[in-house]
Amino acid sequence: MNKLQNCNLILRKKIFDIVIGTAPATFKRESIFGSLFCFSPFNSFLMFYTYVLYSEKFDKIYIGYSSDLQNRIIAHNHPKNKGWTNKFKPWKLVYYETFESKKEALIREKQLKSAKGRAFIHKNIIKK
Repeated sequence: MNKLQNCNLILRKKIFDIVIGTAPATFKRESIFGSLFCFSPFNSFLMFYTYVLYSEKFDKIYIGYSSDLQNRIIAHNHPKNKGWTNKFKPWKLVYYETFESKKEALIREKQLKSAKGRAFIHKNIIKK
């Protein structure tokens, strides 16, 4: 397993712990997540993520992108969140994709926000 694959496995485990609630109740953001950068032997780069959140309580989806997926999920569910997602808490991560560039992540976010993308999410990810 190379370092990038290992980094993605660590990230998935941390996200899983947050979503199912097994992360410690009290923590410092830096102490649990630190700065999770993935390095290759030839160059270093930051990973970007396009993600889908689902609010089961309100039957809403939210599509976004971030370079720090763990903290972004926390921010969406945080009590001091004043954005659109505040109205439909709690949010659960149901899907994400990893990209090497911000441009790729933004393109995929735009695709998922289209009518076809939302149909794909409802049919293949949420499956009502």
